[in-house]
Amino acid sequence: MPKSTKYYNLFYYILATSTVYVLAYAWFFLAEYRIALFSALGIVIGVGVIFWRSTLKGRTGANKGYATIGLMLFYSAVWLGLVLVILVLEFGVALDAMKEYKLYAQAGDLWIYFVKISPFIVLFVNLLSWWLFFPHKSK
Repeated sequence: MPKSTKYYNLFYYILATSTVYVLAYAWFFLAEYRIALFSALGIVIGVGVIFWRSTLKGRTGANKGYATIGLMLFYSAVWLGLVLVILVLEFGVALDAMKEYKLYAQAGDLWIYFVKISPFIVLFVNLLSWWLFFPHKSK
């Protein structure tokens, strides 16, 4: 494996783990948006699978490869958009928790405080992994 792609899998493991964490966070802390968010994610997954199968049916060779790449890019953009909406909503919860630090400290619930501000940590880890681990071509 070339040196530039040494941590390629680690980048995607971090990305997948943080996506699962963001969805779990949304499930527990964004209860008022739970039905809408997970319905939208389910619709995106369902439509993506149906559209992918119908578009690729009967294609072979390079045409199938180009169609697959195009669908993957489109699907990734839609998925990223939904995850960004979830992150924006989670940042609201995190900012409220940061404002109420004294209440958490007095009650001895610092663990809950750190869980509630974790979207900032997840974003930092993702940006750091993008900068450090994403493969790039050497000049």
